[in-house]
Parts: sequence; C-alpha cells; structure tokens
Amino acid sequence: RLDLSNRLYGANTRRFGHVVLCAAWCSRPPTLAAMDIQTLGYWLNTRDRGDAETIAVVLHADAGRFEGTVKTLKMRRLSYHYYIRKDGAVFKFAPAARAAQHCGATYLYGGLKISNSNSIGVCLENLNDGKDPYTDEQRVALKELLGEIVAAVPSIRYLTTHRDISYPRKTDPKGFEGVDRIAALFDLAYWTRPGVPAA
Repeated sequence: RLDLSNRLYGANTRRFGHVVLCAAWCSRPPTLAAMDIQTLGYWLNTRDRGDAETIAVVLHADAGRFEGTVKTLKMRRLSYHYYIRKDGAVFKFAPAARAAQHCGATYLYGGLKISNSNSIGVCLENLNDGKDPYTDEQRVALKELLGEIVAAVPSIRYLTTHRDISYPRKTDPKGFEGVDRIAALFDLAYWTRPGVPAA
C-alpha cells in the first residue's frame, strides 16, 4: 500500500544515480506487480493539511518537460505529489499526507471547493497545448497510481482536473480526455463545474 509518510527511502530502496526507486512503498496485492515510484532524493515544498480531509485527486499538465518543471517548482516553491513522465515513470515529489502547492485559486461549486488542503496533485508531463499527445505509458501509469492512492486514502471521493477547479485561470491538462471514465473505474465521482469546456 502507498506510503503517505515523510520517509524518502523504504526498506527495499534501490538507488539509480541521484534518483531513488522505492518499490516497497507501492506494493499491490500479491496477484499484481509492485509499482515502482521514484523520488528526487528530497521533497518539494509542502505544508500541513490541518484538519482537512483528503477527498480528491487533481490531474495537471506541466506545460513543459521534466527537468525544467522540477527547476521551476523549486524556484517558485510549488509542488505536486506525483509526476508521470512521458515514458510512464512515476515520481513522488511530496508526501501525500501533506498539502502540496499545486492548485492555486479554485472555485466553490455545489457547496464543495477542492484545494491544496483536501487534494492530492498528480501531474502529467505534457506541453498543454492541445497538440502534444499523452502517451499510453502515462495512461497506464496513471491508472495504476490512482489504484494505489484510492486504496491508501479511502476518504477520496472525487477525480478532477486543474481546469475543472480553476477555469478560466487554468486549462490543464488540455487534450486529456476520459477523466470521467477513469474516475468510474475507481468508483469516484468526476468533479466539474458548469461552463468549464471539455478537454
């Protein structure tokens, strides 16, 4: 089951240069293969969640590429919990038990506001121009990661996107379709607002 703590390294950690591969953090049931999640060797900026219950996973696109995104996040003191590269490699940027800095200003709808305090942020490597394709490897990795997150955090009830919670300020992940269908795979509701355009 997914490790929500602040630990960077698990018991079965394997090192690859400056990157740490932590298979032990994401063990699935015996019938499924373990999911490998890498770290940067340090955490990006987070804060305490306080009393907020974690109820949602928010999908993002970085409008860039991995190396540049990491530099930008560090410089601006922002963060996602997880990042999925084009090749399907999954990185953990921040402990899921803490609030990452990934949403910014969001909107209230139906008595619910999804924000940094009550969500987990997952970013897909993509230029967010509506032309750069999301890879099959990313989609497979996302579904595996969501399975891990939902199993580890049973309070999660919604899957949404940065666009859905922050449009028109944000449009990501532009071109990523089928969020409602992915949500249904995990018995989650797809959270959106009237007037938000489709991907």
